[in-house]
Amino acid sequence: MNTNQKIMKRTRATRWLIPLIVFLLAAPFSALADDTELFATRTNPNVLLMLDTTGSMDSVDSGVTGVGDLDGDGTSNSRMDILWKVVYTLLNADLSIPASTVTTNTRVRSGFGAGCRDEIRVYSDNWNDFPSSGTIQVGSGGSVDTVTYTSKQRRSGRYYFQFSPDACFTFGHPRRDRISYSGGSSYPNPFPANHSEATGSDFKNNVTSLDEEQLKARIGLMTFTTNSSGTSVQINIRNQVGSSSPNNPAFASPTRYYDIWNSVTNYAYASGGTPTAQALVASNTFFTNAYDTNAPCRKNFAILLTDGEDTMGLPGHGNGYSPDYYCSGSFNSDGCPTGSNPGQVTRNNEVIQAAANLKAQGYELFSVGVGISGNQEHLRVLREVLRRAAEQEGLTATQAEYNAIGATGDNTARADGRAFFATDATQLAISLTNIFKQITVGTYSFTSPTVLSVRSVDRNELYLASFSPSIPPATFWPASMRAYTINADNTLTFRWDAATQLQVKSPSSREIFTGRFDNTASTWGREAFTTSNISPVDLSVPDTATRDSLVDYIRGIGHDNNMKLGDIFHSKPVLVSSPSIFHIEEGYSHLHTSDSGLSPGGKTFQKAKEHRRRILYAGANDGMLHAFLAGEWNSSTGLYSTNDTGEELFGYVPNTIWPTLIDYLPGDVTSHCYHVDSSPRVADVWWYNGTDDDIK
Repeated sequence: MNTNQKIMKRTRATRWLIPLIVFLLAAPFSALADDTELFATRTNPNVLLMLDTTGSMDSVDSGVTGVGDLDGDGTSNSRMDILWKVVYTLLNADLSIPASTVTTNTRVRSGFGAGCRDEIRVYSDNWNDFPSSGTIQVGSGGSVDTVTYTSKQRRSGRYYFQFSPDACFTFGHPRRDRISYSGGSSYPNPFPANHSEATGSDFKNNVTSLDEEQLKARIGLMTFTTNSSGTSVQINIRNQVGSSSPNNPAFASPTRYYDIWNSVTNYAYASGGTPTAQALVASNTFFTNAYDTNAPCRKNFAILLTDGEDTMGLPGHGNGYSPDYYCSGSFNSDGCPTGSNPGQVTRNNEVIQAAANLKAQGYELFSVGVGISGNQEHLRVLREVLRRAAEQEGLTATQAEYNAIGATGDNTARADGRAFFATDATQLAISLTNIFKQITVGTYSFTSPTVLSVRSVDRNELYLASFSPSIPPATFWPASMRAYTINADNTLTFRWDAATQLQVKSPSSREIFTGRFDNTASTWGREAFTTSNISPVDLSVPDTATRDSLVDYIRGIGHDNNMKLGDIFHSKPVLVSSPSIFHIEEGYSHLHTSDSGLSPGGKTFQKAKEHRRRILYAGANDGMLHAFLAGEWNSSTGLYSTNDTGEELFGYVPNTIWPTLIDYLPGDVTSHCYHVDSSPRVADVWWYNGTDDDIK
């Protein structure tokens, strides 16, 4: 029904049922869809990679395979090798494979005569520069054979080119005869396989501004360790983002992704002790120097990658050596401190507190534990420390509490999505991917933490809606709907906040309805918005599990801090109170028809509803029209109540938006969802009920 349509009265006054009709424009106007830009800006975040380069990073964990000797220490599959591989893959964000012309040579190690053979033994010269397969020239002058090897192999310290099928040589080739290769690169993966590739120009030059366009983060690099004796810390910010560094790619030296990888190959080698707390303190310098007055809302993140407990603590609290947890025969979380190696509990708590101090400065921390997924007591404690550090709440523990954690295990529910643990390259890559997914979607910074959206004034009462924008891909923006009394001296007295009332209300007890058309009866009916009434087909979702998740989420299950009221953005709240006294019409107003002239006990509509409950209606982008109790008549005082109100009476989900509600579920959505976003319209409607008694 058109809200402007007037219903003409009949020639004879009759009794009418006159319900309150609330009209709501559920579908938002397109002009409203993206005006978040009025209070939001997009800035690319500062991200500091904090790499633990201590001696234990050369450890090889059980079961780890598939990672070459990237750091060149002669051992493959070490934690440092894994770190190199994953950091390169991160920086090579477009996963491109280097392409170049390779020219290299080696020599025949074991001479052989003319004929066919399945392999030849060669010297190790430039071994890593030869691709995994390729065409080589064997010999020199007029005695050159051109053959194609299909694989190369190192076994028992010897090096071989292998042929399948056999390669046939026209000439014999003595020991030390020349073998040369020139051709296009045939690297099989978008990451290096050995130290030569990792430090070579092909893979370095493969990291370009195209990768920066993928991540968009302004990345810096820190390495932290100690000298070999543990007497001094070596904490270095290798790549510092400057206050005037570009917001968008292409980034400038020294924070091009190319520069970051160059620093890894120059400085990420395992040696020394672990000054974790001091590294966290030193990270403040990075963020302070990166601060840009033109982008004060830029997000700042630190990613701590480490494999061991802090062995230094703050100055004077450690000597760089790992504690002896079992010196007394059983586990002691303090590590049996000595004069030269004070207790581990203090160092653990200093890490936790240093992380909390970062949060106080506005810097967020992710922690990644590498190679510490075992079940030993000290590893349980170490994981707990990294979890508490990532929480950034300063939740330190006593020695007794750490002992108990060692016995029962770390709290895996802590810092979910903030603390990660990896043993191999795949796990570490997944961890960093999840971290950067959280970071890179956080490119919206809101100019105000709370946006005052709409307000309504009725007599001496003010109703003010506001909301707090969330970082994408979050779809729920928590809102408030506050009521104030405007006093005679123009001050305001707070009455209630509907969001607070909803916060303590269980999702299952909420009265949430929707409408459905009955094709058989050709009538509309109201039904509860529950999983028993709403089908996957109704919501255009593939299965009942998705249906259940969506209905539960709309009802308020799964929201942070039990918040349930979504943003009231463009919908101006409307208060329904007493019927208008300025409308004079037969059967409606006692100014036109006295009560004494009606049937015994009868009242006009205006008189009968004079003290009806006051209800505030507002549309919200949580998918509902909300009805809030704004006051009830107190006959003893002759006033409407002003306290203990604001509760949600009901919510209504228009069936026209059922198919779009799936966008409300958290996921990969990176823009805000607009559902019930226009303002409601209200009217008292004259509705004939078939009784003629002169009352409307």
